Amino acid sequence: MPELDGVETVGIIRKMPDKFASIPIVALTANTIVGMKEMFLQNGFNDFLSKPIEITKLNKVLAEWIPSDKKLKK
Repeated sequence: MPELDGVETVGIIRKMPDKFASIPIVALTANTIVGMKEMFLQNGFNDFLSKPIEITKLNKVLAEWIPSDKKLKK
């Protein structure tokens, strides 16, 4: 993003009223050094995925954060 990074953007979103303050936000990053997941979680993200994306991990995160009423029934 040209002007803000993800952490700054999440900080702005978390200060918004109503549903935006609690909307689930997942960090997607190639930066996987030790402590990065914790840093993202401490800065308002709800979850973390590292690149390259593993489909099983992506499915787990989606299952966790998509509300039940928004999921397709099989």
